[in-house]
Amino acid sequence: MKVLAACPKCRTQYDVSAYAPRAKIACRCGGQITVPVPREEPARMVRCGSCGASRAPDATFCSFCGSQFSTLDKGWGLICPNCFCRLPNDARFCVECGVGLSPQRLDAVKTDLACPRCKTALQARTVSEAQLWECASCGGLWVPAEVFTKLCSEKDRAAVVKQLASPTRVQRRRFELSAEEKVKYVPCPACKNLMNRSNYGRRSGVVIDTCRDCGVWLDNNELNRVLQYIESGGLEDARAMAEEEKKKREKEQRAAHVPAVEEMGGPEAFGGAFGPRPPTLEVDLARALDFVVKLFIK
Repeated sequence: MKVLAACPKCRTQYDVSAYAPRAKIACRCGGQITVPVPREEPARMVRCGSCGASRAPDATFCSFCGSQFSTLDKGWGLICPNCFCRLPNDARFCVECGVGLSPQRLDAVKTDLACPRCKTALQARTVSEAQLWECASCGGLWVPAEVFTKLCSEKDRAAVVKQLASPTRVQRRRFELSAEEKVKYVPCPACKNLMNRSNYGRRSGVVIDTCRDCGVWLDNNELNRVLQYIESGGLEDARAMAEEEKKKREKEQRAAHVPAVEEMGGPEAFGGAFGPRPPTLEVDLARALDFVVKLFIK
């Protein structure tokens, strides 16, 4: 049986078949959905399940679209998100109340995410068609890894910053972290493991909390600052500097692995490629002394 439920706030419909009746589910808009308890009896067929048009008494075909009203070969396994009656499996409209059926997948809607700072339940929010989660208490944002990449590569980053700085958001964002809280390691809202802290772009001055597998936690206004840093060209400068540092390290490593000539035993160690070692003053004096001693013995 396929159970549908609609958000009372935005009327978005979801397939909630995997959830128990009366379970609470968060909608993307921040509203709360209660999984309905299905009615036992089928719906009264007073509308066409294909187009929603009214059905004439005892009619066997829809006068508007020509669909057959018989349900003998369709079964009754669908639950209306509005009146909770059982519907034919292939219905596109409720045959009793007439509401259109357009359920969305629910697997992307997180229902158990809490703010790692103040433990408040996070609310879903859409920014530039990207799904992220916002804390209504401290103004922090939980951004999945792929969404963070999308926002950072967005062509019109100024528009994203404008959405994040809406009057409603600014009005309720007076929460400030203490110095101790700012440097505190916080758990990932998704997997609960402690996240790593890093200076985004190495030079932005925005220290973000990152979970390699799940996403990024950004405190109040940090996403705005990250996008403004990228917009100003800071990320390109950081990449260029990182490339220069990489080349410098590689050069130093190559130099460290080439031993000096003296450490390898002198030119002779190279198979005589550099010729014999030139004579020194000490060698000449020793040879002269040896020559004098031999003459004296004779």
